[in-house]
Amino acid sequence: MLPELERSKIYRKIDDDFTKGLCHRAGSAEGTYFAGENVCGDDHPALRSRPPRRIWLHPKYAVDAMYCAGELYLVSNGELQKALSENKVEVLGNVNQYPKVFGMLGNQLLIMPDFRVYDTETGLLKSRYVNLKLANVLIENQDYVDEDGIARTVKFNTLRCNDFNFLDYFSPGNSILLRGTEHNDGTYTIREVEEFCLRFDEKSFVAEDIESCTILLDAPYPLDGLCACGGRLWGYAGDTIYATVPGDATNWYRYDGDEQSSYCLQMHGSEPITACVMHDGRPVFFKSNSMVEVYGDNPTNYSVVETPLSGVMQGSSASLCSVDGDMLYLSPNGVVRCSGSTATVISESLGVHLKDGIATTDGRKYYLSAVDPDGKRGLYIYDTVTGAWHTEDGEEIIALGYLRGDVYACTSDRFVYIIGQNKTGNGIVQGPPLSYIEFHPLNDDARGEIVPVRLGVRVQCELGSVLTLSVSYDGGRWEQRATLECVGSKLWYVPLQPRACHTLGIRIDGDGDYRVLSVIKEYK
Repeated sequence: MLPELERSKIYRKIDDDFTKGLCHRAGSAEGTYFAGENVCGDDHPALRSRPPRRIWLHPKYAVDAMYCAGELYLVSNGELQKALSENKVEVLGNVNQYPKVFGMLGNQLLIMPDFRVYDTETGLLKSRYVNLKLANVLIENQDYVDEDGIARTVKFNTLRCNDFNFLDYFSPGNSILLRGTEHNDGTYTIREVEEFCLRFDEKSFVAEDIESCTILLDAPYPLDGLCACGGRLWGYAGDTIYATVPGDATNWYRYDGDEQSSYCLQMHGSEPITACVMHDGRPVFFKSNSMVEVYGDNPTNYSVVETPLSGVMQGSSASLCSVDGDMLYLSPNGVVRCSGSTATVISESLGVHLKDGIATTDGRKYYLSAVDPDGKRGLYIYDTVTGAWHTEDGEEIIALGYLRGDVYACTSDRFVYIIGQNKTGNGIVQGPPLSYIEFHPLNDDARGEIVPVRLGVRVQCELGSVLTLSVSYDGGRWEQRATLECVGSKLWYVPLQPRACHTLGIRIDGDGDYRVLSVIKEYK
């Protein structure tokens, strides 16, 4: 309880919900949370120092990519690795050094542009890319005897070449691209494979002498993004949408006009597609100024609806997440929360224009690593329940992911951290972070000039925590006034040298684990 004050003095308890945080930066009441770093609102309604990060991995070589889908996968030093436990990985195989795009369909992890597939059931990493240069290719008919003993002929359905054993490269159902012929270039679905023969549908080809040609088994390149939806893997490149056949992450060119076919649609226009995600049970694609939704359950009835709204910024495809029924992403106008019909900017309180967004979510919070106008990458965290933004220190986070209750962050200096609340208990806990909290300046519109004489701050501190309180008169420099070391709950009184001013800023710098519950001011 506050001691009884003289009638000539006025005091006020600032007990606003501190977890509202930066979302109330503009026009907020005095004493409310204005800015800070390494604090969070997890202990509603108090502000607290963020939980310490935990080191999960520290690879020997730089991490080129990270992906979370059932397991945590890394690309480092030309290797695809799977994290097994603290600072222990399993090397799954070799990949190239290019930037990676990942997609998971069932037990198939597709790695692009390598066109490699890791099978999570067999543990095998295989290349699916085939580029065969054939010479002296023959187009043949297929002669056979049916069940009734009658000789039959299937016309122009066979490619024969003795250069390769096709059984080493293809399986029935693969769709190949034929290139280099005069009349037969196109996409074809393999029906049967023999040692030196590939068989297709009847009359797939026209008669032609082929001196040489190329057979490709490939995916659209370069695919800029992937997502799984409806048993298919969806992707985009430029202004074109692609989808695989059901259940196969590697079959992109099967155009049989049935439910088992792949799908391709070019969105004519000047704007390229910038991101994709599964949302509300359907694939959703974004441009920078619109959203594209695909309706239907197979290529025979797919329909596309494009809605003008604030879309995903170019270069920020990894910022797109589905959170609590909405989609959150970095747009040219700031971070947007999109319901599917409307897109509302929710990041005005950050006061900066961001780019190159990378994000993940734990189901409640949205973790965004992005670059500010000064070229500095920082971590911005949005709580979808309280509507609060909080910021953390500016480590160069290059990838984020969520797995089994924990948020993983990979930094440019080769650390993989577990951040946020400790759900699994994994990792080596670091020391408590340095942090600070600033409050909106105290003022009194009715009195104009004020003379602050004392501040009271109710705090809860863990062992080893040290707090420093500073003040700023009329927006001037910060002046340190008191330091506190305590354990447990305390109402911390800080006397001030009486000084007339119009506004008084308050700042708390902390080292350790602490909570701020309320602020009290007293002035003449």
